[in-house]
Order: sequence, then structure tokens, then C-alpha cells
Amino acid sequence: MGTQVSVQNFQKIKEFVLANGDKQSYSNMYNNNPHYVFKTFHVFLEPEMGQMNMDCNPEISDFDEIVVQDENGFTYIVCRSGKVMYDKNHEKRIEGYFLEMLDYIKNYEKVRK
Repeated sequence: MGTQVSVQNFQKIKEFVLANGDKQSYSNMYNNNPHYVFKTFHVFLEPEMGQMNMDCNPEISDFDEIVVQDENGFTYIVCRSGKVMYDKNHEKRIEGYFLEMLDYIKNYEKVRK
């Protein structure tokens, strides 16, 4: 896996979604997930406390899961205990998501300056 899929980049993406996104529910388990639409897919954040924070309130807990929704369905990327974890069968797809998100964030920050 390329160097783009890292804890540092996971945090950067999470912080971007929290700062610039909206709230949208995508499943029956959670309400008001932090959400952002990147160029070709949606990103949702899930709380680290699971359903103990079912309203996805950032004041109650942090978010340790990125959920990507595109034409392939849902892809889950988890960051716990200093590791980024995901289904190894989707390595190339996840690397592509990270590259696209990080490029988008970089361009977004340039425009905002």
C-alpha cells in the first residue's frame, strides 16, 4: 500500500470533513453523520463510541471510521490504536480514495488562501 494511507492522512481527511462538511445520515445505526461530497464519492464519519453516540455529536466522542460511498457501495476505513485498517481486497481502491481526497483538500486550501 502506498504512503498516502496513513494515520496522519486519515486525521487530515477527518478534520477536513468535520470543518467543511454537513450532516447526513446514511444508515439506520447513526443520525447526522459528518458528511462531505468529494468529486466522485461521498464520505461519512462514524463515531468511535459506536451507537453510544448515535447522533454523531463531536462533543461526545471522536470519529475513527471513514465510510466512502460510491458506485461500488460502501467501503470502510478504520483508524484505531495508531493503525489504519481496511479490507485488503480493496487496497487499490482505498489508495485511490485517499489520493483523491488529499488532492481535493490541497486544492481547496489553495483556493481559500
